[in-house]
Amino acid sequence: MTRTVPDTSLRRISIRSPRPGAILYLLLAGLLAAGCAVGPDFRRPDAPTVKTYAKEALPDRTAAAPVAGGEAQRFILQKEIASQWWSLFQSRALDDLINQAFAHNPSLAAAQAALRQAEENRRAAFGTLLPAANASAAVSRQQVTGASSGQSGVRIDPFNLYNASVAVSYTLDIFGGARRELEALQSQVDYQRFLLEGAYLALSANIVTTVVREASVREQIR
Repeated sequence: MTRTVPDTSLRRISIRSPRPGAILYLLLAGLLAAGCAVGPDFRRPDAPTVKTYAKEALPDRTAAAPVAGGEAQRFILQKEIASQWWSLFQSRALDDLINQAFAHNPSLAAAQAALRQAEENRRAAFGTLLPAANASAAVSRQQVTGASSGQSGVRIDPFNLYNASVAVSYTLDIFGGARRELEALQSQVDYQRFLLEGAYLALSANIVTTVVREASVREQIR
């Protein structure tokens, strides 16, 4: 009688744990993949906490003088002023002088040209985010002989050959480089626009100050 004895011996299964070096390589690869994006994202800076340019508060009313036009003046804070603030003087001669200066000032012309250049650069770079398509078409008049196909006696009439092709390409901005470039170009547009506004403000302020001083000197001489 034969008796079968089951094999009760334990079989060892070897499970290899990952090496510390391999784990380090995987972590480094993940960090590199995450760091390939061009950044960081733009964060608008906080607005300044100051509310006035002067350290001390301005009085509600200035002192009056016993002369023509010497009435007391009032300060109105936190009120919007029109862009053509010099029109508050209600002087046609002053308005004409400032308009003439705006039309013939080289500094303003240079600032306007710089702003247009910045805007055109941004428009040109914006095209990188859009697909590009090229299309071409051609037509030709051709005639072949039957000799090309081994049939010299066959006559083939002339025919028109039309060719048309369309090619579409698109650049994938995976890492955000093109978008970051657009943000930088937009900041240049904003910068040039603020410079232009500052040039207008400086020129108009200088003209008004000069006119007031000249009027004061003429009145003193008179």
